[in-house]
Amino acid sequence: MTGGFKLPLTAMAVIRYRNKPCDQPLYWYLPVFYLCVWLTSFKRQRLRRPFEILLQVFIVASRCSVIVWGFYMVQSTVSCPTVNPGLFHPMKHLIYCHMLVACLWHAASIIFETLLQTTCVHPQQLNQRARLRGSSSSAAKS
Repeated sequence: MTGGFKLPLTAMAVIRYRNKPCDQPLYWYLPVFYLCVWLTSFKRQRLRRPFEILLQVFIVASRCSVIVWGFYMVQSTVSCPTVNPGLFHPMKHLIYCHMLVACLWHAASIIFETLLQTTCVHPQQLNQRARLRGSSSSAAKS
């Protein structure tokens, strides 16, 4: 999952330092993020295309909103880096890692989708080509 090697260190920091004072609820980021991932990762049954697209938009928006919330907490904290550095620094690194992976993932999917659309032939186009070949060969036989 995102944050791979950072996750165990951050989980230990949350368990160890959650009771120390911090002006932002950083210790809630980890459970909220992974609860969001868990809730949006259930296997979906076949949905009609518009509903599938809406569900994908909801999943991306919910995960990104949690990451933005984490980034906001890291940027707006005042006392946490000095009062509770054991929680602040691992959480900051995990949130930045989540941001990086999310940006790279979305960039890669946009690039892949663009390449797929420009290089692959759509199945409807194949059917139309087959019909055209069939009609031209029947016209040539007569």
